[in-house]
Amino acid sequence: MFERLAEVVCPLLEIPTTAGIWLLFLAYLGYLMALTHLLRRWAPRTRKWPAKTVFLGLWLSLTLIFLAVYPLADSGVLGFESDREEALDVGVKALWNGTFPYQCRAVSGIHEGCPQSGNPIAPMPGGLILAAPVVLILGSAAALSLLSLWVLFLGLGVYWGSNRRSLLHVMFLLAAAPVLLAEVLTGGDHLANTVLVCIPLLLLTQNAARPHAKALALLFGCALAWRGLFWLVSVPILSYCIHTRQWQPLALIGGYALAGFAAVMLPFALWDPTGFAPWSVQQRFQLYEHILPHAALAVPACVVALGACFGWLAKDQDGLLNACGWTLLLPVIAGAVLQSITVGQPTVLFYGWYSLTSIILFSATAFRGRKSALDTTQNPAYSRRNERR
Repeated sequence: MFERLAEVVCPLLEIPTTAGIWLLFLAYLGYLMALTHLLRRWAPRTRKWPAKTVFLGLWLSLTLIFLAVYPLADSGVLGFESDREEALDVGVKALWNGTFPYQCRAVSGIHEGCPQSGNPIAPMPGGLILAAPVVLILGSAAALSLLSLWVLFLGLGVYWGSNRRSLLHVMFLLAAAPVLLAEVLTGGDHLANTVLVCIPLLLLTQNAARPHAKALALLFGCALAWRGLFWLVSVPILSYCIHTRQWQPLALIGGYALAGFAAVMLPFALWDPTGFAPWSVQQRFQLYEHILPHAALAVPACVVALGACFGWLAKDQDGLLNACGWTLLLPVIAGAVLQSITVGQPTVLFYGWYSLTSIILFSATAFRGRKSALDTTQNPAYSRRNERR
């Protein structure tokens, strides 16, 4: 976000772009420190808030802003273009009409038909299936991340056992990470994919025998069949379960998740293996084999090895979630480093956006570590009824 902003603003102010990026970054660190301090002091004052009502008001406000901002972003007026929601729109509508969706292409601003020129459709079948209700009802997947905020809020409410803490968590994420807000307002699908992977993961690692665990595991598997990056979370989970000998949770999560994954992936992959575009689109490290020989194999192999170590060293649920977060973040860091070497200067413009895939996992463990600021158990006058509300 800062790099893109600096590229537009710094030339107008006659300031070197690199200097502008660093100034923005330092200002952002100060903002984060102030925001964290504000959260610790202000959170106890929210004890009597009706959490669902406040979240509804926040969500409606974001919806109004989305209705104003998204048409501008979709038209390219804001200075950048994306074809993420267009890929889902074209793919879902082609599938609904009985056409193999990966025969079509994605073009920024084109939401109908089956374009034959443009970028290959990158989302895997899980993304098409999960986005289908939104596309078929609303006409576009642009609102997918906006709607996923409800899944995030309600899912975290179940995870924490507190809608109030969930509200604070979501508000803090939106305030602390501008990329999340940008994802919502510009119609991207990274946040929706992240939420639909992380919420089942949080709930299943907390209690693999909870009600509807099998449905959550199926949803988890289907969401994994959206982007290949999320497959990496299986590495620390497998390593952790083997090390702690928790075979029953592994069998539940792995078995049903694999069933959900296979149910949506195999029909498309087997129908036209050569035309299944996501195989090639999501192998981005092939672009850097002139810098790192066999990068398409070397980088994933290193990430898998480190992810297995992270999972093996995890001592509890929080450690496992952090292990999953780092395993998702490592390829983003590797991609940013290789891209920086390619262009000859530090840059996260291409890969930085993907870092939001780990933010929910990291923030969940951070919020658990702030019980004195967020919990109401120290206030005997506060009732459990208000906490649930």
